[in-house]
Amino acid sequence: MAKPAPRRFLLSPKWDIGLLAGDDVESCDHATFRSLGRSKVEQLTKRHAPELKAKIAQIWKNKSPTTQPDLIYDVVLQQDLPLKVGDAITSLTHIGSGATALRCSFHACGRVLMKAPNAIVENCQFTFSTGVALQAGSDIGFWSESGFADNLAFRNNRFSHCVNGANEMTAGSGTLGAIYVGMVAPDSVRGFPDNVQNRRIIIEGNHIDDSFIYAIFVSNADGVKIAGNQIGQTFVRGNTFGAGSLYGIKPDSAVFVGRSRNVEISNNVAARGRIATNTVAIDATCDKPTVHLANNRLA
Repeated sequence: MAKPAPRRFLLSPKWDIGLLAGDDVESCDHATFRSLGRSKVEQLTKRHAPELKAKIAQIWKNKSPTTQPDLIYDVVLQQDLPLKVGDAITSLTHIGSGATALRCSFHACGRVLMKAPNAIVENCQFTFSTGVALQAGSDIGFWSESGFADNLAFRNNRFSHCVNGANEMTAGSGTLGAIYVGMVAPDSVRGFPDNVQNRRIIIEGNHIDDSFIYAIFVSNADGVKIAGNQIGQTFVRGNTFGAGSLYGIKPDSAVFVGRSRNVEISNNVAARGRIATNTVAIDATCDKPTVHLANNRLA
C-alpha cells in the first residue's frame, strides 16, 4: 500500500493470517511476478484504517478481493526491498515446507495442489480427476495465493483418465496438463508472464495413461528435469475446446514446456495420437541454449 520509511511497509492482507514477526518472506513484482528479493519480518503491528478503504479496494481490483477491507499490516523488514504499490509479499515460513504425499490414492477429485516448497509426491495414484490431477506453482495472479514451486519432485506416480472435465480444455485455460507446474496469471494476461520463478522441478518415472489434455505441462521455471515418464494417449477427445489458445499455441505433443530455462527432457516415451504427433514441444519463449532433449520417442 505504501512505504513510509526505509524497510517499513504498509500491507493489505487478503486474510488476517499467514504473516508474523520473524517470518522469512519473498516479494514479487505486480506485473511480471519476478522476485524482488527476500527478507525477514522484524516487526509487525496491525491496525484498522477506514480512511484507506477505497485505496485498498483499488489494489485488489480484478483479483479475488481481500476479506479485510480496512486492515493494515505495518511491517518493518530486516533488509529493505524495492517494493512499489501493488507488489506482493508472501511468507516462506507458513506454507508447509517439506510436505510429502506417499502411496496415496486420489479418485474422482478436482485436483491435488502442491504449493509447498521442498515437496515430494511419490508412488501415488490419480484416477478420473475432473481437473488437473497434480498441480504446483503459484496462484498469485487472480487468487493472490502462494509463492512459486521450489525444489519439487513428482516421481513414480500413476495417472489414468485425468482432466476429464471441460474447464481445463477451454481456450482461456492456462492449466493444461495431467501434471501441471506453472502460474495462474491475472485474467487480463495472455501468453506466459515474463518470469522463471518456479525452481528446481523434477518430474520422473510417472505413468500417464488416457489424459484428456497434455500429459505434462511446465512453464515459468528455472531448472527442470522431465525424465523416464511413460505416456499413453493424450488429448483423447481431441482439442475440441481450443486448449492452448491462451498461450498462442496449437497442441501437437504429449509434453509441453513454456517460458523456462535450464531444462533437461530425456528418455520419455509417448503414444502417437490424433493430437500428439511429437513427444515434446518447446515454446519459443524458452531459453533454447539451456534446453536439452535426449532419447524421447513416440511409441
